[in-house]
Amino acid sequence: MAQQARHWPLTFIVGLLIVLRSPFAAASPELIYCFSDRAMFPYNPPAEPNEQAPYPGIDIELLSRLQKRLPVSVTYRSQPWKRCLHQLGRNEVSAVIGSYRSSRESLGVYPRRADGTRNQKASVYSEDYVLYVRRGSGVHYNAETGKIVNLDGRPLGTLLGSSITEDLRASGNPVVTSSARLSTLFGRLERGRMGAVVALESHGNQLLRRFPDRFESIEQADTTLRHKRAYLILSHKFYRDHPELSAAIWRTLGELRRASLPDLYDKYYSPKRPANRNGPGF
Repeated sequence: MAQQARHWPLTFIVGLLIVLRSPFAAASPELIYCFSDRAMFPYNPPAEPNEQAPYPGIDIELLSRLQKRLPVSVTYRSQPWKRCLHQLGRNEVSAVIGSYRSSRESLGVYPRRADGTRNQKASVYSEDYVLYVRRGSGVHYNAETGKIVNLDGRPLGTLLGSSITEDLRASGNPVVTSSARLSTLFGRLERGRMGAVVALESHGNQLLRRFPDRFESIEQADTTLRHKRAYLILSHKFYRDHPELSAAIWRTLGELRRASLPDLYDKYYSPKRPANRNGPGF
């Protein structure tokens, strides 16, 4: 017994040294995740999330699971999307989830492979931007020119802050009318005040499934305008301070996406999920 007591301090010191040499040994770093204060079903809620709620949002559920696998403490900040990007660039928040744009390279860091290319396996999710039109309107997308045809002078609608808005304008499309709510855009399209709406397929189809009478004349056009991959974009400071943890975060999110996303989509699009009278909500 005395001999064991004499060896205990040495064992303790060796164990302590092992812990201290671990790349994640310090207290769990705080990752401040900023997301739009406008609901983006099914990914993020309109306000500060409750991780224990039945439907906190897919992004929130993935980040909650991330915390259980890695020594990182996620806090949430709900703000206008452009402010999130601004604060990411100023290192005032640690991360946002968004698609790739070259202009965002100066704001944060995307997951990359050893050869410098973006690591698509580390994406959080991928979706298609598609076109919604009134049945029989003849409005369609010309993939060669990038233009929406047969709008007859009516505006084209996109969600406020959508990354595809700039691309549509650059291709010479008419003035794009943006709104924070897809249900608002669909309402204008239904009444003929808008020529077409461009939105993420899962978001638009979810509205059409849940409110078939409200948007009875709207349908999805056949052509995909753009495929979108969303990444966790880390601030330059967070990545610089925690390079190994950053790599682990991206790798783990990719694993969680492949393992969890199909079931999460089934959960959020289930007819058992309570409807929100104002459109998609949480």
